[in-house]
Formats: sequence, C-alpha cells, structure tokens
Amino acid sequence: MNLVSNASEAVDGSGNVTISTVNRYVDRHLRGYNDVNIGEYVVLAVSDDGSGISSGDLERIFEPFYSKKVMGRSGTGLGLAVVWNIIQDHKGWRSI
Repeated sequence: MNLVSNASEAVDGSGNVTISTVNRYVDRHLRGYNDVNIGEYVVLAVSDDGSGISSGDLERIFEPFYSKKVMGRSGTGLGLAVVWNIIQDHKGWRSI
C-alpha cells in the first residue's frame, strides 16, 4: 500500500496508477544483479503517469525519512524505505 499510495500522490489531478505482475524464470545471471539465483520469480511493477522524479531525488527515494512532502500533511517519510525492506525480506530486488 505504501508504494501505491506514493504513486497516487505523484499524479497531479486525474491520472493512472498501474499495477502489474508477471511470472518470470531466470535462467542465467542478470547484469547488475550477480546475487540473483536461477529460478522462478514474480515481477511486480507499479507505475504512474505523474510528472516523474528528478535524478537527484531518484537516488534517494528509498532512504528512510527522505520525503518531498510537507511534514505533518501526509506520510511519515518511511513509505518507500518500508517497501524496499519488505522486498529485501522476501529475497527480492528492485529496479528503477
């Protein structure tokens, strides 16, 4: 829900948040992901048609308490940090 909530807040006015999943079999090591084992995986993708994230912010979005929101109005600054920790707890990886 943190990931979807952040995506929906990124959409200014009306827009779309898209959630998709696909099963994927990895049969060789992936470039940049040397610790991904061969096997079955689920790919979860969340996207929105908001204005995007600046490159400077993109490098920091998974840091705890990093937020561009006005403090006290919405969220805790933990949204994407929580998402990333859940992904890691399930032996997953992220891609931006």
